[in-house]
Amino acid sequence: KTPSLTSIYPVYGSTAGGTDIQIRGSGFSAASASGAGGPVDLATLTVTMERGWSTPAKVRCVISSATDSLIKCVTGAVSLRDGGWSVVVVHVRGVGNAVANDVRYQYIDKWSSRTTWGGNDPPAPCEDWDDDRDCKNSVWVPGGNYVMLDRSPGRLYLLLVDGHLEF
Repeated sequence: KTPSLTSIYPVYGSTAGGTDIQIRGSGFSAASASGAGGPVDLATLTVTMERGWSTPAKVRCVISSATDSLIKCVTGAVSLRDGGWSVVVVHVRGVGNAVANDVRYQYIDKWSSRTTWGGNDPPAPCEDWDDDRDCKNSVWVPGGNYVMLDRSPGRLYLLLVDGHLEF
């Protein structure tokens, strides 16, 4: 039986990696392909997040546990400029790949996270208009970066978005 994917949770995480995800589907055991059932041998499974825009790449998701219908793994890291959507691929050695176009994972960094800003604190906003009329605090989101606005950035002089800013 060919393995299949039905869902992933959560559907997004940081480009720094380290996000625990759960992948649901069926046929994740090589033994289930023959109808034998039994435990899943983790050595027969590979999970990758595959993207193919600026630099085609496969990012491994390190598997911590698996059953025939559930895989738990930890995402690998990508560069800040390689965020965005990836197709999830589960490979069962000797059986084949499970791929579903609607089971995707998004590498996106939260505005409030230090990883979004190269390990630094998020950008500081300007003070109140009456107290800080000359404020020039500005933020640039470079091309290729995906940032989720999970909190208000406060008052800024300029917010320049060459990449992607999601609300």
